[in-house]
Parts: sequence; structure tokens; C-alpha cells
Amino acid sequence: MGQNFYVSEDFWQRDFAAASERAALAAGKRSHLYINGYPDGRVAYLGLNRQFNSFLNAIWSQPGWKFRPPQTLAEVGLVLELLLNAIGTLFKISDYAAPYIGGPVQTLQLP
Repeated sequence: MGQNFYVSEDFWQRDFAAASERAALAAGKRSHLYINGYPDGRVAYLGLNRQFNSFLNAIWSQPGWKFRPPQTLAEVGLVLELLLNAIGTLFKISDYAAPYIGGPVQTLQLP
């Protein structure tokens, strides 16, 4: 394996065909995530994501607290890693035949 990284964009035309969708994505007002793995893991992730976002918004809205929403793509990546690590932990302590899916969380943020 070499030092080169190649990206193939296979879903842009399908998922962001409308100019308004592309503009919202570029402005950071929309994001899109593709999730592989067990259906149970995807459902757990989506449920955790909803509840965790509510929790984060409650924290960020506290007057006088110095916590804030992510302001950069790298900071968004940190929040995503936190969520994916939580789901990975659930699989590590589960009764699934293959209890741990994948390995350490790896993210690549593409602006």
C-alpha cells in the first residue's frame, strides 16, 4: 500500500442533484452521512444521534457556559467520532457473534 489516497465520488449526482442541496451542503447547513454495518447498529446510531444532539444543544444554550457548537469541519469530525465510538462500545459489550465491528474509528472530512 502506497502513500496515495484516491477518492471516487459515486453519490454526488444522485444525492445532491439540486443546486440548492449542494449550496446548503457547502454552507454547512446540511450534511450527509453514509453508514455501513448491521441494521441494529445504524438504528442505534441514529437514535443516539437524535438524543445526543438534543443534549448538546441544551449544553450549548446555557448562558455563561463556554461550550459551543463545532465551528470547523475538524470539530464536527470530533463530535462524529464521539458518537461512533459510543456505538462501537455498545457492540463491544453486546452478545452479537462478532461483537466488535471494524476497528478504531477513522474519519476523513471532505470540505
